[in-house]
Amino acid sequence: MEENQIADIKSLHSIELINLLIRSIEGVLMLQKHLGTAFYFGYYLVLGFTFKKRESRSQKITNIYEKLRMTCLPL
Repeated sequence: MEENQIADIKSLHSIELINLLIRSIEGVLMLQKHLGTAFYFGYYLVLGFTFKKRESRSQKITNIYEKLRMTCLPL
């Protein structure tokens, strides 16, 4: 009878360890997913600001060019 109880306790302990391992793997995968999402969000955020600055800079140049063209055109 005691051997069966010991075997049950060992199997229960093994199941708990397996569940803990599964939860740990799930946690690592979730962390990896969130870090990947944060990385790509940051990457596209920086990329968006870079393009936004370039766009505004080129838009400023275009506006200056248009103003110069309009002022020089009547002459």
